[in-house]
Amino acid sequence: KVGGEIVSEKNPYTFIVTKDLTIEAETRKSTETFTVTVVGGTGGGTFEKGEQCTVTATLKEDTEFVGWNVNGKQISAENPYTFEVTGNVQIEAVTKQVFTVTVIGGSGSGKFAKGDECVVTATLEDNEIFVGWTVKGIEQSKENPYSFIVTESVEITAVTRQRVSVGDFAC
Repeated sequence: KVGGEIVSEKNPYTFIVTKDLTIEAETRKSTETFTVTVVGGTGGGTFEKGEQCTVTATLKEDTEFVGWNVNGKQISAENPYTFEVTGNVQIEAVTKQVFTVTVIGGSGSGKFAKGDECVVTATLEDNEIFVGWTVKGIEQSKENPYSFIVTESVEITAVTRQRVSVGDFAC
């Protein structure tokens, strides 16, 4: 500006000096905005360039968070995840289905993906004999430890019985 009037919007501005002048440069803050679209979570919206955006995955029952993908490529395994907005972006929460195995009378409980192998082991007292494994009262195996492929959430029970001693013999 010269005398309050804009003389050019070019940068750089070149001119010939013919007298003493006071030149004032005027700058404007960039208001470039971008859209963050979140699939499978929250935190999207419109952001100015350089702003921080925090996204949080929405998890359903029996799911576990895996990571955040942009264009099919994982960019973070953190949830929530904060990043600087530099352009329009669609970010997708990637989850996997998990199943819960609950072991009654032994070890091996946990969360498993479909198709994972689970190994359960009965815990026996000194005066007990292992009989087998049941699910909803239906025998699954007589092996201890017992290994199976997880296809759903399940409660598996170790069935034992008391050891009986008759004279010098134990049954």
